[in-house]
Amino acid sequence: MKTVRKKFSFFILFLFISFDLSWSIDSIIQNLPEVKKAENEIYSAYYDLKLTYSQFGVNIDSFYRYSYNQPTVSVNLGPAQLRVSQDFTYNYGLNLNWIIKTFGLLENQITSKEIIYISKVLKYQQTISDMYFRFYQLFYEMLKAYILLDFSNRSIAYSKELLYNTKKLYDVGVVAKVDYLRALSTYQEFLAQNKSAYQNYILATQNIYSFLVTKDNTGLDKLFRKYTEYLDSDFVYDLPENRKSPEELRVSKILYSNIISLIHQKKATASQNFPILSLNSLYLRQKSATFSREYNFNITLSLSWKIFDSNLSKNQQEIIKHQIYSLYEEYKRNIINLMNMQSQIRLKHQIDYSMYSSLLYNLDYRKEAFRLIKLKYENGLATYLDYLDSQNNLLQTQLNIKNYKNELFMNYVTYLYLNDLDLSTKEVIEKKLMHNLKKEE
Repeated sequence: MKTVRKKFSFFILFLFISFDLSWSIDSIIQNLPEVKKAENEIYSAYYDLKLTYSQFGVNIDSFYRYSYNQPTVSVNLGPAQLRVSQDFTYNYGLNLNWIIKTFGLLENQITSKEIIYISKVLKYQQTISDMYFRFYQLFYEMLKAYILLDFSNRSIAYSKELLYNTKKLYDVGVVAKVDYLRALSTYQEFLAQNKSAYQNYILATQNIYSFLVTKDNTGLDKLFRKYTEYLDSDFVYDLPENRKSPEELRVSKILYSNIISLIHQKKATASQNFPILSLNSLYLRQKSATFSREYNFNITLSLSWKIFDSNLSKNQQEIIKHQIYSLYEEYKRNIINLMNMQSQIRLKHQIDYSMYSSLLYNLDYRKEAFRLIKLKYENGLATYLDYLDSQNNLLQTQLNIKNYKNELFMNYVTYLYLNDLDLSTKEVIEKKLMHNLKKEE
């Protein structure tokens, strides 16, 4: 019990520190409804544990009882005699009950609820991690929409320049009218695509604000500005070397602790028919119908147990036993899935990094090729299609580079999530990202 109280004290201190955060994304995550729900479950589990433990405490009841019967009249047939009796009584006193030992029933219930309490603390921590991961998923989707919008804006700028150059060449008779009309059509097409890209970006932004349950965009805007610096930099997120075994992860510990809790519940159920050692004491004062006042005081130490319960406890044990088996199968599958996901995300990161490096290597070539084609087109030495293909190749390469950088970031976040590492924006964005961007400068 002391261990549980100590852990609960540390939990309260953790909450106090968390609430003292500035109003940032991290503080918003700490106050999400899902996190608050998990926090209240910890308090509920703690007081449920105290409730079970208090059954070993001393319980004292006070009572007062009063009874009244109709007066009776008796007449003797001998010498004249008349007697009237008032038949009423009352008593009051104190009753003390103290369960000293149950030989397994309460002891196993307490152990089970201690484990449940610790499990709820782990669940609270996992809920925070889940909320961070969900935030980064929405942030990733918002950045994908932003990258596509940026690509659309660039496409409009390039197509506008193409239209301007084509108009000049058409005016002097270098290109045919059909090329001018194609350039105009391409420009208008990119304008239409831009509206769609902008709407997708707005929807992605609304999704993340809806998740955060806030209209304050200060923290998100600050984070967004820092992240766009990352997209334009040479820095990429690399996965940390440390890797936890699946059995050490919180999700596994939560499942395993639930199994152990059920085992103790099964033991408690089996102990229902075991002896119970208790101390009872009664202090009684009473007034009887004879108008005499009496009192008594007694103490009883009793050892009692059930002899037969129609297989009630046996059937309860069977229910719990199969719950344990079912949960253990889930635990085994969870271990396998976690192991596979850890390996898959590391492999995906290697593939994404390889693609990013290849695209980055070709970027200078795409830029130079577009510069030469543009120069030739302006001098009537290249066709409209050559210009457009070269422009699209350059823009698509730039788009893919940013998309893969976004993927590398999400791979990094997922790896942290799969290894119970710190997912706070202060750690992932401010420390990790800003530190490396400053090193580049």
